[in-house]
Amino acid sequence: MPMLNNVTDERERAQIIKYLNLSAAELDNIIREITQKSTQIIEKYPTHLTEAGTSGQHQD
Repeated sequence: MPMLNNVTDERERAQIIKYLNLSAAELDNIIREITQKSTQIIEKYPTHLTEAGTSGQHQD
């Protein structure tokens, strides 16, 4: 974001903002996928993950 402070050309500023929006959307999708996969794993193995988390030990 600091690079926007040094840009004087409005076309260049618009291009940077376009790329920032694209990157933010891509990151949002990645985070959404990770969250969905994590939720699926927790739903599939709720007891196993809960016990490992509360005891501090992984059960294999």
